[in-house]
Amino acid sequence: MIAWAPVRWLLGLEAIPSDAPMVRWAWERPLAPWAWATILAMAAVVAWLSYRRMDVAHGRRRMLAALRAVTIVFLVALVAGPVLEVPRERVEPDAVLVLADRSRSLEIEDTTGPDGTPSTRDVALRAIAARSPLDSLGVEHRVSWFGFSEALVPLPRDAGGGVAVGDAVGERTLLAQAIDQALARTSGRPVSAIILLTDGRTTDPPDRALVRRLQSEGIVVSSVALGADAALGDASVADLQAPRRAFVRDLVPVEAVVERRGPARLRAMRAELVDRSTGAVLDAAELAPRPGGTDPSREPVQLVATPPGSGDVTWEVRVVDASAARDLIPANDRRAVPIAIVDRPVRILYVDGYPRWEYRYLKNLLQRERSVESAVMLLSADRDFAQEGNTPIARLPRTREEFDRFDLVVIGDMPASFFTGEQLAEVRRAVSERGMGLVVIGGARSTPRSWAGSALEDLLPFSGPYELDRLPDAVNLVPAPPASRMGVMRLSDDPKGAFPEELRSPDEAWSRFEWAQRIAPASLKPAAEVLAHSLQSVDGAPSPLVLSMRYGAGLVTYVATDEVWRWRNGRGETYPERFWIQLLRAAARPSLGTGREEVRIAVDTGRAIVGEPVRIEVEMPAGTQAARVALEAVAADSGVSPVEVEAVPVAGGGFVATWTPESIGRWTLRPRESTLAARAGAGAVIEVSRDDAELRDAEADRPLLETLARETGGRVVAPADLATLVAGIPNRSIVTENPIRDALWNSPAALIALLSLLGAEWVLRRLSRLV
Repeated sequence: MIAWAPVRWLLGLEAIPSDAPMVRWAWERPLAPWAWATILAMAAVVAWLSYRRMDVAHGRRRMLAALRAVTIVFLVALVAGPVLEVPRERVEPDAVLVLADRSRSLEIEDTTGPDGTPSTRDVALRAIAARSPLDSLGVEHRVSWFGFSEALVPLPRDAGGGVAVGDAVGERTLLAQAIDQALARTSGRPVSAIILLTDGRTTDPPDRALVRRLQSEGIVVSSVALGADAALGDASVADLQAPRRAFVRDLVPVEAVVERRGPARLRAMRAELVDRSTGAVLDAAELAPRPGGTDPSREPVQLVATPPGSGDVTWEVRVVDASAARDLIPANDRRAVPIAIVDRPVRILYVDGYPRWEYRYLKNLLQRERSVESAVMLLSADRDFAQEGNTPIARLPRTREEFDRFDLVVIGDMPASFFTGEQLAEVRRAVSERGMGLVVIGGARSTPRSWAGSALEDLLPFSGPYELDRLPDAVNLVPAPPASRMGVMRLSDDPKGAFPEELRSPDEAWSRFEWAQRIAPASLKPAAEVLAHSLQSVDGAPSPLVLSMRYGAGLVTYVATDEVWRWRNGRGETYPERFWIQLLRAAARPSLGTGREEVRIAVDTGRAIVGEPVRIEVEMPAGTQAARVALEAVAADSGVSPVEVEAVPVAGGGFVATWTPESIGRWTLRPRESTLAARAGAGAVIEVSRDDAELRDAEADRPLLETLARETGGRVVAPADLATLVAGIPNRSIVTENPIRDALWNSPAALIALLSLLGAEWVLRRLSRLV
């Protein structure tokens, strides 16, 4: 401490504070000890040589030489730049990057809380962020917190001193991208460690280039592993197919795909179809353990039920573990099946060419079936023949309005020439645009032979030539797998029971079809599905007997035999009635999805993913002139605001819009203008869900974290052992000397000392009579 003013003036002290606790001597241009020794020796030699021949007393000569040597050394010292300094260090702390996983997989309850109840991974992460040993890192390191999922975001401190991590809502975990972006934000500061708070589940694991970079920069990557140490296994309803609308008393098929991962594959389970309003189990299927095969296992499950009433109903497919074991993600164990049940008869137009046996049976069935409103027309009848059905017609429909009265048209063995070109075009339009069903029953005379080149040729599920031969032998009809998905060919008393064995038996004459058309499997169109085929092989393969094909909004079904009536000879009306009623209802069902609205709104599919664009097509009445059509997407959840969408005209007619949904739920697309909305019916309904990539395989991936830690010299610990991880983090801080200095070589004291040395030597020389 140098506080006295005269002393500070003599030493020329300006920068050094008067209360500095420690002041030390230093040099601006320091010399090595050997250099000082050389300078001292040379100064002594020069001084000795300067006075060795002078005739003065021996003692006085030595004093003069000493003064000369001291002066020389003093001058050299001034040149070296003596300074007084106060030690001061500048420490540039290294960085410790803490990356907190904020993806949806953190919401999984696979850990246990302090009270022994199930707890989420996010609860453990929040406990670390609120108060943890990581706070002590701030003494030696600069700690930066980031949250990561699809992107990296800085995490601020909250009012309590902890870290505000936010909600775990990320759809994906991009771990490698997060590490790379975090390193880019350090601004050249040395990074000693990266601490990951994550379950390790990622779609973007670190590649070799990133690992080599971490190794070359000496960055340690350690992890606090969140989630269960051992896999729990997960069962989920991965996919679901069901009609959106159905008629009352329909046998509604629901096809689910149950996916099981890890230990869940080893447990017996049960898939149930449940009515949400009553909790009643409508149907169920047992799922046996599957220890072999690939992981995950995917098992299709067929469930069927008949709605008890009309209106909007919501069913649910759920997976129940027979052992009541804990499931990784209980939320994906069930999926909703919303269905609108229409309570009105199925309106059917049946036209045939002549009164063959199949016509007689089917006509009588349609007349007595209470759930059917039929119009039956036999073209070979004379003028006095009363056309049949419970809504008889005197002629074939001609206009759009007349065809739009029907949900389904059944065409038997009749020439295409009985229809005009305009009538066939209206049938084609009604099928493709309105979803009207079309069932074609093959015959020996005209169907499908006469339909080549007609407007309905494209609707047939197979390609020509259409001169179909008769099968050489009698055959038995058996269902194919697609029939179960459509809810048809369920002829036993139990709708889920096996196909009746007596219908498979070649020994029962009544169960065999003596006449059926030969359709080459190679002639089937790409979209065609075989619903039933012959039990016997024909030319080495079963022959298709019942085919279906989607055409636009509708469904076309072709029956290659007219001998279903033969089943009556064995069991009465039971089998033929179930065959035809199920087939006709399934074919008519798509007509419920479009209605008879003048403004039609259609989407690519009935499902969409949050954040992915959806194409919307709008068809306006003929002659409509508009620059654009304003639509709105209305969520079933009343708490979500409607979204405005604009459709613009496109070449070829119609309007097209693109909408990117931002929240999940059931949305209805309809015109905003009230007059157009009234003409659009129910609009278009679309189910919006999240991308399940993050949760498809959500088990904690500890091996990935251990591999990354091993390659970078880090560690993987449980949340409870976080303190041991903190103790092992290296310190790579940069310490820079930055002392406070005042030079002495230009101070008054240095000048006085130099003048004193020179003056003393001059006085002594004067006294020795050398000057």
